[in-house]
Amino acid sequence: MATSSVMSQPEKYFSKEGTVSVNIACERCSMPLRVPNDLNSNLFSQKTGLSCQNAKEDDDIVFIENFQMMTGSIDNGISRNKANDYKAKRDILRPLLSKSSDLGRLNIELLGLMSGSPKVDHPLCQDCADNILDNVDEEFKADEDDIEEYRQLLLRLEMESEEEDVDELKKELQKYEEIEARLQGELSVMETEKNQIKELARGLERDCGILEEEMNEMCPERQYLLSKDDLCSFQNQITYVKNRCDKLDKTDAFRLAFQILCDNDIGVINGYRLGRLPNILVTWSEINAAWGQTVLLLHSLSKLINFTLENFELVPMSNRSYVKLVVSNEVKLLPLFYFGDGNKTIKLMEFDQAMVGFLNYLQKFKEAIEEEDTIRLPYPIQRNKIIDGRNGNAYSVKLQLNTEENWTRALKFVLTNLRWALAWSSKIIAK
Repeated sequence: MATSSVMSQPEKYFSKEGTVSVNIACERCSMPLRVPNDLNSNLFSQKTGLSCQNAKEDDDIVFIENFQMMTGSIDNGISRNKANDYKAKRDILRPLLSKSSDLGRLNIELLGLMSGSPKVDHPLCQDCADNILDNVDEEFKADEDDIEEYRQLLLRLEMESEEEDVDELKKELQKYEEIEARLQGELSVMETEKNQIKELARGLERDCGILEEEMNEMCPERQYLLSKDDLCSFQNQITYVKNRCDKLDKTDAFRLAFQILCDNDIGVINGYRLGRLPNILVTWSEINAAWGQTVLLLHSLSKLINFTLENFELVPMSNRSYVKLVVSNEVKLLPLFYFGDGNKTIKLMEFDQAMVGFLNYLQKFKEAIEEEDTIRLPYPIQRNKIIDGRNGNAYSVKLQLNTEENWTRALKFVLTNLRWALAWSSKIIAK
C-alpha cells in the first residue's frame, strides 16, 4: 500500500472539505484508488461507538498506529528520545482527531482491518478483486474434479477386486478334472494289466512244473525232445513276463508326470521356467504355468501320504492356481499368478502372500515326511525364506523389496526340495 511522508504541519493532511487526505493504491497493480466521499460516518460511529472528536485514549492509540502505518513516520516533528512516546504522537495528530470527520477515521480503520488478511493485501481495485475471485473459483472447481476422479478410481478398484472370470475358471477346473479322471483311468488299466501279468506268470510257472514232471515220466526220446522244446518256450515266456512285470514295477507315475531340471540358474518344471533374471526375461505367463505345475506336484504328494493342513488348501488350476485360506470363518483366495497389469502394488502384495503361504505349506509337508522316514530335504525353510545350507544365506520368496536373482534362486531351491520329495515318493509307492 502506497504511503506518503508526514509533513511538518499536521494541516497538510486535510483537504479543502476538512477530511483526511490519504494516498492509497491497489496492492496488486499499484493503480491509484479513490475512496468515496459519501460513506456514512454516522452509521460507522453508531455501530462501533467510535468518534474522532470524542475518542478515548485507547481508541486514539489504535488510530495513531493505523495512521502511522498508512502514511509513514510521524516522528519528524518530535525529538529522537520521544519517538515512541504516545503523548508526543498524540499532540501531532490531535488536530487530525479534532478537525477530521469520521470519514477519515473510517477509511483508515477499514484499510487497517482489510490489510490484516494473511493471503490478500488490501486495498484492491475491482479488476484485481475479480481476478482473485476467478482464480479461487477455478481452484475450487479443480479440487471438485480431483475429488470426483479419486471417487471414480476408488469405485473402479473396488469393482476390479470383485470381478473374476468365473466361466473361464470353471472351464479350467473341468479341464483338469477330466485330465485327472483320464490319468486315474490309465493308472487303473495299468494296475489291472500288472495283476493279469503276475497271474499269468504264476500260471506259467505251474505249467512249467507240470511239464517237468511229465518230461521225467516220458521214456521215449521223441517225447522228451518235444517236452524240452515246450519247456524252453515256456521259460522264454516266463522271462518275458518277468521283465515286463519288473518294468511296470519300476515305472514311477510321478517321475513321468513331473520332470524338474535347471536351466541357467532358473528352476524348470515340465518345461516351464519358474523365475526370471535381468538378462533372461521369462514371461509371466510361463512363470504362472510353472507355479501351476508346482502346486499340482505338492498337492499330489500330499494326497499320496494323506497330508492335510487345517484351514489351508492348495488349489491347482494351471496358470491360475491359488492358495485357499480360512481365517475367522472367512475364505480368502490368494492368487499364485501375476500378469503385471492392473494395480501392481495390490496384485504383487497378494502374489507375495500366496508364495509365502505355499512355502509354509511345504515346510509342514517337509516336517511330516521327515518324522516318518530318514529323508532330509536339502534346503531348510524359515517363515518366508529358504536357507542355502552351503553358506547359510537366506533367500526370500517375496518379489517385492527383493532382487530378481535372489527371488529366482529361492524358487530354484523350492523345486530342488520338491525333487527330493519326488524321489522319496517312489519308495513309498514301491512299498
